[in-house]
Amino acid sequence: MEPKVKPGVEFVLKGIDKPILIKADQNRLSQVILNLVSNALKFTEAGTIKLSLLKAPDNTIKIIVADSGVGITDEEAKTLFHDFVQVRKHSKGQIEGTGLGLAIIQRIVDRMAGTICLDSIE
Repeated sequence: MEPKVKPGVEFVLKGIDKPILIKADQNRLSQVILNLVSNALKFTEAGTIKLSLLKAPDNTIKIIVADSGVGITDEEAKTLFHDFVQVRKHSKGQIEGTGLGLAIIQRIVDRMAGTICLDSIE
């Protein structure tokens, strides 16, 4: 994904210091992470995008994609994971995609018995 990082945006990876075993469908997990990072790249014109992999005390894995992009309102967040929903235009005024990416990854995460959530500061 690094070739897609815009000038003025820092892409930071943060991981776990030692190897861990994650029981999940590798292709689907990759699809989820790539979709989230792709969205961050699309909506972050300047600042930072950070991809973190953390091990929680209960031995679950937390994957966090954080960015300094435009953010979304609480109202927009309510429909974010629904089919064909695009909550905001790209900063250049064009809408990219079909609005299915987040809905699809919501289903993938559900099927892998995980959770996905959003925190936004607009």
